[in-house]
Amino acid sequence: MINLLSWHGGCNLTTCYGYSNISPPETGIQKTNTMPLNNASLGWLLALGIYDFDTWQHSRRVANIALSLARREDIKNKTSENVWYGALLHDIGKIYIPQKILQKPDKLVEEEWQIVKKHPTHAHDMLSTQNNIPSINDVVYCHHERWDGDGYPRGLRGNDIPIAARLFAVVDVWDALGSDRPYRPAWSQEKVREYIEKESGKHFDPRIADIFLKMDLDALHTTGKVH
Repeated sequence: MINLLSWHGGCNLTTCYGYSNISPPETGIQKTNTMPLNNASLGWLLALGIYDFDTWQHSRRVANIALSLARREDIKNKTSENVWYGALLHDIGKIYIPQKILQKPDKLVEEEWQIVKKHPTHAHDMLSTQNNIPSINDVVYCHHERWDGDGYPRGLRGNDIPIAARLFAVVDVWDALGSDRPYRPAWSQEKVREYIEKESGKHFDPRIADIFLKMDLDALHTTGKVH
């Protein structure tokens, strides 16, 4: 049986995917002594990189940006660190989504969209038996919930959405819209900013959206993509 942490052909997390240390960057926060991801979680992360490299790259970018936002939100240090881990793992459920859907160059039909919408639940099920750290699982399970209650998978509303997921939702959408996708080119940073402003209080927690928009988004756009 192949160990996904030491992939065939001599490839591993360090040589092929740039992870010499699976931990948040040094940002002045007090780091925990142990890494909260076990071999299963790390294996799924590597599997995502093999299965859908674009999604894996997106996960790497948003992790550091989510950490920066979490620190501005003045969350406890350990929780801020776990937002980073949750962001890194948030899309692992997409390994259950057929690649022909993930890479489709056209708009998804309703049946395909319903399949895609299951990825937070898949990821939650994968992680629920592997760790008991709520702030990590909250990001994974709830990052597609909306402030107005029209999100998925549970239709949570307002403060019923865990704070870690509310923080990450803004970062996730910001990076997704500003990146090329099979079905559309990347939006300009100005257009993405306008979208977040418009969706404040609808899609996003308005207080968090306001904090995010006051960050140096041009710098984040650069540093979030270079690791």
